[in-house]
Amino acid sequence: MKKAFAICALILIPLIIYSKTIWVEKNLYSSGDNLNVGDIITVIINDVSQLQFDVAAKQSITGSVESNPDINITGFLPKVGGNKSIKNSDGLNYSEKRKMNISLGVRVQNIDPTGKLIVAGSRVYSFNGASNTVTVNGAVDVTKIKSGSVDSTDMADFRLMISGATEGIRI
Repeated sequence: MKKAFAICALILIPLIIYSKTIWVEKNLYSSGDNLNVGDIITVIINDVSQLQFDVAAKQSITGSVESNPDINITGFLPKVGGNKSIKNSDGLNYSEKRKMNISLGVRVQNIDPTGKLIVAGSRVYSFNGASNTVTVNGAVDVTKIKSGSVDSTDMADFRLMISGATEGIRI
């Protein structure tokens, strides 16, 4: 019995001395307090400036069919020939002026000494050989993050860049 008690004591004493709690103090009501470098948040951009969008598309289709049967092969049929030409031309013009409303996922790049999150992210839209890139960066106060999102008006040093380019040769 003394032996069993000594063995239990040898096992339990180090556990008691080196025990730690699994409880971590954190603010349950702020989603930004628990963010680390590499985490993703959403920036909601409701810009006050007006943007003009113009889209123009044109399509033209031409086709023709010609039929002249070979008399040597189809000599038993009546001699008939035919031609058919089709030409179709369509166009679309669309123009609109409105405020920009975009939600863009950004990644936490760094956390400065004051606890502000330095974030950056971009999104690329490609349509018919034209590529547009929307890039956002700035600093975010963690108290402004609600449900993983922050409004662009609550960001310090907010920078929005929109650039466009034409992609390479299309085959």
